[in-house]
Amino acid sequence: ADALFAFGKSDLNAISVAGRQSLDNLINRIKDEYVTVNSMRIMGHADPLGHAPANDKLSTERALTIRNYLLANGLQGTRIDSEGRGSREPVVTTCPAIPTPTSIACNQPNRRVVVEITGAARQ
Repeated sequence: ADALFAFGKSDLNAISVAGRQSLDNLINRIKDEYVTVNSMRIMGHADPLGHAPANDKLSTERALTIRNYLLANGLQGTRIDSEGRGSREPVVTTCPAIPTPTSIACNQPNRRVVVEITGAARQ
């Protein structure tokens, strides 16, 4: 599941409508499709605009925001680890490097979290 964040933001209100829907769909799928969830790993990402240390911090905060959202919405008791990956793993690499409205919009897919789930699926 990908949750898209606004530029330079990491709080719950900065998640796009599509990102929030993706998270809600993920929670429902986990409840419906898994007998047990052994663990979840959340990796936060930032776009390459700005300085690497700030992007590292931002990506860590994004991962924590999603972790807290999942825990608050029905996944209590699940082992959920989170980590920031900064801007080292972009999914879009063709955006301009200077922060302009165009490059900020182009980089939106890079401002995301990725959730990996380990568990037993229902048969």
